[in-house]
Amino acid sequence: MPARYTRALAPAFARQLASEQLKWIAGLHRAGLGKEPWALDPQMRERNTFSLYHGTARLLDVKFKKGNGEELVFWAAQAYGDAGTPSASAYASLMKAWPIKEAAGLEVLCREYLAKAIDTADVSKYQNRKEGYWQNRLALSYGGNWDLKKDWLIFDREVVLGFANEEEATKAFAPVREKYEKVVKDLQAADPVRFGSADLKIGNEVDLLALGPTNELVCIELKHGTNAAGVCWGPVQVSAYRELLEPALPQVLEGIQRLVQQKVALGLLPPAALLWVPEEKLSGVQAVLAVAEPNPRSDCWKSLELVQERLGAAKVSVVSVTQIESGIAKEALGPKGKD
Repeated sequence: MPARYTRALAPAFARQLASEQLKWIAGLHRAGLGKEPWALDPQMRERNTFSLYHGTARLLDVKFKKGNGEELVFWAAQAYGDAGTPSASAYASLMKAWPIKEAAGLEVLCREYLAKAIDTADVSKYQNRKEGYWQNRLALSYGGNWDLKKDWLIFDREVVLGFANEEEATKAFAPVREKYEKVVKDLQAADPVRFGSADLKIGNEVDLLALGPTNELVCIELKHGTNAAGVCWGPVQVSAYRELLEPALPQVLEGIQRLVQQKVALGLLPPAALLWVPEEKLSGVQAVLAVAEPNPRSDCWKSLELVQERLGAAKVSVVSVTQIESGIAKEALGPKGKD
């Protein structure tokens, strides 16, 4: 059974979000909530869900329900409704199924909830300005604010391929995981002082997915410069993701085509994004380790160089992303960090 990549919403739900009465939902991330314009990132999820992220915290899910009548279901983790949290009152008022006509009047309540949920969220999810913060920064700079001058078109984040069942998922991923966990163990055995002995479990979630200018799929593992171990092992993780994605490219492309079309229709991507969606096939998978605010004095660059050497033909591209006055600067990094 082939892998599944299904992020696009059901047509009936997408039509509702594009309607005059509900189009404000797709624009909530532009409502000036939080301290920065990138504090909220809108994404589509499996199971017909529209979600808003604040870094790695998912603050709100909106789902479409058909039964006796059409409804929108608003949901968030219970932590945002716990007594004493800033968002508790708005959470209690918002989180339920609403008939479409009533949901059309919820914009003020949604804004109130999201503003307070931002204050409720754990600081490690975004406010510490590390990986969650940079996921939002990149997803919006290279997504909703993308233009043809940028060499990534980011269309999704925190991506896990779907399978028919757990057995199929294990069959696809177990050999890949074992191969790259062996890379880690071999390096640790050769140099335990540098690489330690702690187990590193290779996951199957890609931080960011993008399209490149020559029809390539770009899978991006994001690490903050303060996370030396993360920078060191990032190439192993993203190499595994590339290997998992490669046999699924036809299914992934079909999902990308539907997803990007919907995002453009809802104003979540610029119309020019359609120009970068291949009609027939993806040219391959590029694996990238993106290091946000890299520390040039860290010893992680030597470790990273050794990891890349061990990967051989599977080594990955490494780039830095930093904040500059005009936005984000992205540049390639050599084997020893900034040359």
